[in-house]
Amino acid sequence: ENLTFEDIDTLELARQICLRDFRSFSAIQVRVCAIYTCDANVILVLASELLDGAWSKPKLQYRSPRVLEMIHDSNNMSNWVMSVIVKTVSLKKRVKIYTKFVSLASVSYRKGHTNSTTNRCSYIIIEMLKLNNFHSMMSIYSGLCHYTVHRLKMTREELPAKSKQVSTYIWIITYS
Repeated sequence: ENLTFEDIDTLELARQICLRDFRSFSAIQVRVCAIYTCDANVILVLASELLDGAWSKPKLQYRSPRVLEMIHDSNNMSNWVMSVIVKTVSLKKRVKIYTKFVSLASVSYRKGHTNSTTNRCSYIIIEMLKLNNFHSMMSIYSGLCHYTVHRLKMTREELPAKSKQVSTYIWIITYS
C-alpha cells in the first residue's frame, strides 16, 4: 500500500522536521575574521553567516549560503503545506488534511497499544513549539495562512474548534 500524509504520526513528523532543521542550522558557519592582542589578551573577531543581513543583500549573499538554504527550505515547506491542502478536491478530505497540519493524529504511548484517537490529541504546531522549532512552525503556519488556503472559506468553517483555537494561539504569539 501507499503511505499517505494522513498515515504519518504527528510527533514523529515533528521530530523528523526538527532533525532536518537542526542539521541545516548547525551547518551555519562562524569564522575568525581577525585576531587582536591587547595587553597579553587575545581577542578574536568572529563573523557569522547571520551577521549584517548578508543573505538579503544580493552582492553579499555569497557570505550566507546556509542561511539562504534555510530560507529556501522554509519557502518550500510553506508551499508544500499550501499545495497539499489546495490540491485536495473533496471538502471533507481537505478539512481532514488542514486539521492534520494543525492537529494531526492522536498518539498513544502506552505499551501494547497502537495509535488511538482516544488518548491525547497531538498538534503539529504545538509539537514544534515543544521542540523549540519556531522555524518550521512558522513555515507551516505561513502555508496555512497563504491566500490560496485562506480563500477556502468552507474549509475553514468546517474546521474543529480546537484547530481554530490553535491557529488563533499561533497568530497571537507571532504578532504580539
